[in-house]
Parts: sequence; structure tokens; C-alpha cells
Amino acid sequence: MVGSIWSRSALNMLRVSVELERAGAWIVEDDYDGEFAFAGSPLPTLKSVDTTGLVIYDGTFSKSLFPSLRLGFMLVPPALVDVLNAIVSVRARRGEGGR
Repeated sequence: MVGSIWSRSALNMLRVSVELERAGAWIVEDDYDGEFAFAGSPLPTLKSVDTTGLVIYDGTFSKSLFPSLRLGFMLVPPALVDVLNAIVSVRARRGEGGR
């Protein structure tokens, strides 16, 4: 499963979660506009129902605050914290961005 997968129905989120666990795969959920509910309540994220620890959630404050802020974040499973910190450190030393 690569790319845009599905609408966020509860059944589809459950199916994706089961497939992730079966494959032992990671999925990155880019919820760039999740805080905007155009009708009713915002839809739940896959990360919010993840019981596998295989969902990496990233987001940004650019849309809700202002674009020039360029501030983002990632919620990662504990197993990936050290690995991603090492990557960020290497990139920062090379001048490719940082924290």
C-alpha cells in the first residue's frame, strides 16, 4: 500500500491497521489539514486508533497559524525515536535542516 489510501471510515482504518500489523510495515500519516472540519467534527486520524505502534503521524502548523512559520512535527513510535533523532542530527550537521 503506497500513496493515498482511502477515506477515513472506521472500517478502512481498521483494515489498514490489520494490514500494517500483518506486514510489519510502517505508515506515515500526513494530516496537513486534519484540524479543519468543513462539516461536523474532524475525522479521527489513523494514529488516534493505532494499536500496532506502526503509524508515524506528521503535521504542520503552517495552515493553522501562518505559512512563513514552517514549523512541523512528527509523532513517532518509541522504537523509532532514537533512529529519527540520529537522522535529524546528521542532517543538521550537514546544513540540511534541523530541529
